[in-house]
Amino acid sequence: MNGNPWRIFIRATFWLVLDLLISDEPHAFQQWWHFGQSRVTAGRNRQYRSPNLLLVSAGAERLRLQAGEVVNYNKKWFRPVLRAEKRGQGLVGFATLLYPHRKGETPRAAFRSFKTPSAPEGRFHVAVKTPLGAMTVDCSGTWNRRNTCAFVKN
Repeated sequence: MNGNPWRIFIRATFWLVLDLLISDEPHAFQQWWHFGQSRVTAGRNRQYRSPNLLLVSAGAERLRLQAGEVVNYNKKWFRPVLRAEKRGQGLVGFATLLYPHRKGETPRAAFRSFKTPSAPEGRFHVAVKTPLGAMTVDCSGTWNRRNTCAFVKN
């Protein structure tokens, strides 16, 4: 199994993380997102919100919010962890939108569409709606080499 994540910072406002994983055998894929704050709430449309971060997930078959251990300077805390799970073989994709915001703000964001490439050289297509408006991101190229992304505001 191999894979590479893409991290795309859009308009100095939010992150879009695209993961394409490749496995010749059936495999259970997991993504782990650790929150630094002690309170996270699950919302509609695969949204998870902490006091200053909105996380939206696409591509996972199942999402679980659970307690996880965080170690920092020999101190342990239990903080929320989001586990995204998907079973598959061949090409498997995840997309995650990370939207930081000021405490007290409640921005809305959602995936409008998400398409995993059919080949490692194929195109990753994601359409999102955020407070900046609707936009589309298309990335293509050989995933373990040089890639290109096109960003279009709709």
